[in-house]
Amino acid sequence: MRVYALAAGLAGLALCTPAAPAQEGGPSPAEAAITETVMDYFIGGNEGDAARVRSAFAAENGAMYVRRVDEAGNASLEVVNLGEFAARFSSPIPVERTGEIVEITVIDDAMAFAHFRFTTPTREFDDFFLLYELDGEWTIVSKAFVAR
Repeated sequence: MRVYALAAGLAGLALCTPAAPAQEGGPSPAEAAITETVMDYFIGGNEGDAARVRSAFAAENGAMYVRRVDEAGNASLEVVNLGEFAARFSSPIPVERTGEIVEITVIDDAMAFAHFRFTTPTREFDDFFLLYELDGEWTIVSKAFVAR
């Protein structure tokens, strides 16, 4: 298992620097493909390209988990289908967003965890993705996030 810290800009170019302990040789093919999938979500969102966002997701069966807190401080969980979430990106995001992949962990070249952080002028988000390799493609099957 390799863990890399990756930084990615809006142009979709990823610069790879190993996280401690240092790894040689750059990202594995799985890590590169996972980075591409995560960036399809992020760049597609920035550009208002719902089809590109959808391509990153298991759109029919995947889920996004949203923690909601009401005025009384009670927390609840909302589950949103990833295909429905992707459809929300029908126009470019009206604010600048910059992001980076903080961590990727790959298990047996079949399952992976990716932590992606992005910022807007007023907020910071941490997205946590669970991905599976399905028919040669890395696909986001689950998304949860925290916004500050």
